[in-house]
Amino acid sequence: MEFIRRTWQNSWFLILPIIILGIFVIYILFLGVKLSHQDNERLSGLLVEKDLLNSTLQDLTLKSEAAVCMGEELVIPSGNIDDLMPPKNASDVVEKLEKSVVLILTENGLGSGFFVTPSKVVTNGHVVNGSASKGAEVFIVNANIGVHRARVSDIQFSGDYAEDFALLTIDEQVGTPLTLVNVQSPSEFKLDQVFAAGFPGSVIESDQEFIKLIELGEFSVPDLVITDGTISSHQKVFGEVFAFVHTAQMSGGNSGGPLVNQCGNVIGVNTFINTSTDGVRNFSLISSELLQFLSRSMVVPRVSARECK
Repeated sequence: MEFIRRTWQNSWFLILPIIILGIFVIYILFLGVKLSHQDNERLSGLLVEKDLLNSTLQDLTLKSEAAVCMGEELVIPSGNIDDLMPPKNASDVVEKLEKSVVLILTENGLGSGFFVTPSKVVTNGHVVNGSASKGAEVFIVNANIGVHRARVSDIQFSGDYAEDFALLTIDEQVGTPLTLVNVQSPSEFKLDQVFAAGFPGSVIESDQEFIKLIELGEFSVPDLVITDGTISSHQKVFGEVFAFVHTAQMSGGNSGGPLVNQCGNVIGVNTFINTSTDGVRNFSLISSELLQFLSRSMVVPRVSARECK
């Protein structure tokens, strides 16, 4: 103890700074460990927040891609939105069309149509005009919903295809509607890829499922016929309504079926063909004309809120 006392008396001015420096070093090391632990906790919290924000952003992006216009409102669908999502490939377009496009049977023949609401089907006026007037009963056939009786709830057909739409109604909300495009500048669609979907008689008349349905009265559905092509031009048919001229092959029975873009959204209603010595021209009344008809019929369909990309 005497040695320590003498040492301190003789060298305190050296020992004290060393002790203070040691305490300071220990404090710095302790503080560094504490700060490092706090930084790790803060970093972990930020990573959790980042993952949450990314998940929220993906959810909002998904919903915005599926958003549709319903009348004057932009609607973000809830629940299962797969039917509204842009297709990832051609098979998705096929699946969407097979759910929505129907075979229409009347006493005078057949045609095609597609759902615009869960209970309403659009077709051409000339497809159902020969059966009877407004209020006539026809049959629609689709693999997803079976066979349903439908009544003609509205029809506009002047005999020259200038206006050629009909609206059919069924009693159940079972259909899968297609989304429509409000075409404002038809010239911008030139050379766009399109698909025509329907039930052309020249193809399905040899389909065994169609033969079972017609001749044997069994429930069966012929295979939906889908052809592809491009928009060649647009013109005002008979000076009345706009139509796309396209190269997706059609024939009798395609009338009333949809012409869709690569997103599976309707840009036209397949209506008639014009055959001449220089070839066949396929005409589809532009979907903006259909939207006007539906508006007069007090029907609010889904309208695409974004461009097809």
